[in-house]
Amino acid sequence: MKRVDKTRIEKASRFKRLPDKVCSLVGGALVQNALKDYIAENEARKFSSEDVLDISYVLVENGKPYVKNYPSFHFSLSHSGDYVALAAAGIPVGIDVQEERVSDSDKLAERFFSEKENEMLRKIADDEERSHMFFRIWSAKEAYIKMTGHGLQEDLSGFHISFDDMEIRRGSPEVTAGYIIEPLPLIGNVLTVCIGERTDNINLNEVVF
Repeated sequence: MKRVDKTRIEKASRFKRLPDKVCSLVGGALVQNALKDYIAENEARKFSSEDVLDISYVLVENGKPYVKNYPSFHFSLSHSGDYVALAAAGIPVGIDVQEERVSDSDKLAERFFSEKENEMLRKIADDEERSHMFFRIWSAKEAYIKMTGHGLQEDLSGFHISFDDMEIRRGSPEVTAGYIIEPLPLIGNVLTVCIGERTDNINLNEVVF
């Protein structure tokens, strides 16, 4: 595995299932590419496609990872189904990809979503459309709590998604807590990025093995 650092290879080797090993390695390759781009832009260094950075990860409160010696390089990884996705930025960022499969989305929404989100879902009569909206909301919530680093300690019903403005809103009176981006459609999946500033500067990259 030429494009992945030793730390990531060792981590992947600890997974028992082959799909989990592959996802871990792909994630490592995505971090490699993003960090090299970040260093090249900020330190004027050049890399070849064969260069592999020796990456050490630091876990802060709630387990959010950072790259040692590069605290301003923010990244987030997610995988679901056949997809592995990474978001990287100079400010906190979160990403989530969700495979659209669940047996009872209505009960999950009642338990974890805000009243405004549940009201939005109830207005959708078509089962397939309602299910798709459920996953859009769920993915946006996951991306937000990964951006903040609070993880599942965050009360998922304590904030809501406004798709009209593509914002995360919370509090009383309401304030904007983040901005969401749905970069591209994926068949059978939903992909969402959450970031603290509104931006249209999204670059999509693919890693091929």
